[in-house]
Amino acid sequence: MALLHSLMNIVDEAKDELNDNTYKLLCDKMMELNKIHNDFYKVYYVITSPVHETKRGIRMALEMGKKILQLSCEEVDTINTCLESRGACVNEQITRQLFRDASHEMSTHFIPITDLCCECDGEESNAGVELRLLSSVVITKIEKLE
Repeated sequence: MALLHSLMNIVDEAKDELNDNTYKLLCDKMMELNKIHNDFYKVYYVITSPVHETKRGIRMALEMGKKILQLSCEEVDTINTCLESRGACVNEQITRQLFRDASHEMSTHFIPITDLCCECDGEESNAGVELRLLSSVVITKIEKLE
C-alpha cells in the first residue's frame, strides 16, 4: 500500500506537467489498482462441523481460530459490511482458503428427515428426504496487519 501512495504522490506532483486526459487516466488506473491491491489480515473465525450422529441428535464440533490471509480491498469491504450489519460473516472464498489448511477438513452429514420427525411415524411423504449438515466457517473479526 505504501508503494501505491508513493505513486499517487508522484502523479500529483507531476499533474501540472500532464494534460488532463493523461492525469485522469493515471488516476483511474491507480484507483483500479487500489481495488485489487491485497493486504494481509488476521481473520478470526469459528468452524462448525458435524461430527457424528447420536440417539439424541447430531454432535457438532466448534473450533475457534485465527489465520493470516491475504485479502483484496473488495473482500475486506464485503466482510466488514457483513460484520457491521450482522456481527458475523460467512464468506465462501475464505472458507475455501481455511479448509485448504491441513488442520481443517470439510465434512457433510446426511440425516433422513424421518429420523428427526417424531410425529411423522415413518410416513412415506418424507421418504428419501434428507437434512444435509455442512461444515461452515463464520468470520467474527478481521484486523489489518501493519
